[in-house]
Amino acid sequence: MDQNALIDGMKANLRTAVGFTGTLSLPKNVEMATQALIADGAPNCALVAMTNLAATATDNTIQPDILKKRHGGVDLRSLYKKTTRPVLSEIIKALGVTMALSKDPFVSNPFREEKVDENWVEERGNKLAGAEELRVLLAYASANPREALEVLCAVGKAYTEKLQLAKISYNLPPRITTHFAAKLLNDWMGQQSSKGSRLEITATAVLRYTGSQMSGGWSEVESHEVNDSTPYDQICRHRGSVVALSECKDQPVTASHVNQLSDEMRRMACSRGYLFSRKEWLEKTDWKTVEEALTSRSVLGYRIDVIDIMEVIRSWLPLVDQDERDLPAFMGIFTQELDKRGQLEDRRSLATLIDDLVNSGR
Repeated sequence: MDQNALIDGMKANLRTAVGFTGTLSLPKNVEMATQALIADGAPNCALVAMTNLAATATDNTIQPDILKKRHGGVDLRSLYKKTTRPVLSEIIKALGVTMALSKDPFVSNPFREEKVDENWVEERGNKLAGAEELRVLLAYASANPREALEVLCAVGKAYTEKLQLAKISYNLPPRITTHFAAKLLNDWMGQQSSKGSRLEITATAVLRYTGSQMSGGWSEVESHEVNDSTPYDQICRHRGSVVALSECKDQPVTASHVNQLSDEMRRMACSRGYLFSRKEWLEKTDWKTVEEALTSRSVLGYRIDVIDIMEVIRSWLPLVDQDERDLPAFMGIFTQELDKRGQLEDRRSLATLIDDLVNSGR
């Protein structure tokens, strides 16, 4: 099929799927896999499912479980960017909800492999939620390509229903204490210690608000999608010039992390860098080798600090809290970044924690 025809057909099928409200007659295991994938699976698994199913629904010769063109599939990575992402962006906007949408789920390591099959699921272990459910859906569509549109409609319907539940408000009190803000952020980040998205969002908010308080610091902080291919997480600019780069590590910091950041600083012609992490990981860091790397980089003019995000928040918030508008302003920046980059689970979790803290009077 011609590439333009494939793209047009996929977009049409995706719009049909996210707008579908009828009933379907699919095998029970496919129905269960669909609901589990959307309810509890990793966001990238759902995006890959919709892209691959839409391709097969449009061209029945395309095998949805093959991830790479060189293995007999199609260029799903570019098709996602031209079909799934714009269509889902349309429905998100139409529903008036805020929800993060990956720019490129196929950049993630699991989706750089050859095929989604039992071996692929086994290799994931329990580290990729939704892996087995994705396999079930793609295997069924591969064996029954003429039913791929029905499977896509099931996934699209479940996805839209989840979006409709995504309207979340953060009921922050009008007056916020430093203790309240620090406890809220610490509890929130502590719920997801194995993933870096919450750390990245918090670090971005800290940098953004710090820049607004610093004379001659930076006026703009650009953040990136979690797990994208950019070798840094935040870039700080002042009047268009890069003044600092930041990377977040939800793992023990290593000398290679320091050297990688300094390489990017050299490329960006800036001398200031930050490596944000959390106490639980810094306690496992080999500080001797990290200190040696920091010293060697500083000799070359690259000033890099390894930062415990909660240590900064607990010490910094009292300094910027000069009147009752300051902490609400910081929390406003934080929730804006969370709405832009965070997943639904992250946003719901924060709203629940706020309500719990307010009701407990802490």
